[in-house]
Amino acid sequence: MIPLGTAEKPTKVRDKLTDLEGTVLARAEYLYGCVWISVLPKKLHDGKPLAEIWVDEPRLEVIVEKEKKIKKVIKKEKYKETFHRYGPSPSPPSRGPSLRPEKTDG
Repeated sequence: MIPLGTAEKPTKVRDKLTDLEGTVLARAEYLYGCVWISVLPKKLHDGKPLAEIWVDEPRLEVIVEKEKKIKKVIKKEKYKETFHRYGPSPSPPSRGPSLRPEKTDG
């Protein structure tokens, strides 16, 4: 089943037969199970957008866009400042007294 998507994130599809790519506008389910999807092509013809086309659902595949990864940049001064505060300690803590009972000979 091809989702309709939202205005902020529309579903993009490709026709397997003609390689036409576009955005899903509508979905029609007929009485006997036939499902047609309305696709608005992203190509232009003589500078004008093409009219929507109706395509049988099995002919379409969803185009999955990769999400952009946002990298955080840490300034060197800030990194040095937090390294000793949160990173490995230069002097590890002592373990304190042992909780095991002492061995006695006897």
